[in-house]
Amino acid sequence: MKVDERRMREYKRMKWYKWMRVDEKWISNHGVDERRMKVDERRMKMYKRRMRSYKRMKVDEKRMKVYNQWMKADEKRMKVDEKRMRLYKRMKVDEKRMKVYKRMKVDERWISNHGVVDEKWM
Repeated sequence: MKVDERRMREYKRMKWYKWMRVDEKWISNHGVDERRMKVDERRMKMYKRRMRSYKRMKVDEKRMKVYNQWMKADEKRMKVDEKRMRLYKRMKVDEKRMKVYKRMKVDERWISNHGVVDEKWM
């Protein structure tokens, strides 16, 4: 695909060059013709406009490439953040469990020291 595009570009350039050569010959034979000059100017303007749009397109492609890279990086970052959040939540749950467990241990120690008091449980 790229090779074909390059060949087409070279071919167009050669055509352009041939036109210029023909124009030079014609001018050397006949002198400057205003109509032909205007046509050439118009052709040059069109060519420049086309080149500008082509360059703009290339710049846009580069921008899109960079933007896509940023998006991929953001997605990776989001995944990492989600993992961290899951770990954090799990840690919080574990902390709560530890508190309950410690309370149970305290209760067990109290019971082992004092025995079961009926009034406490009623």
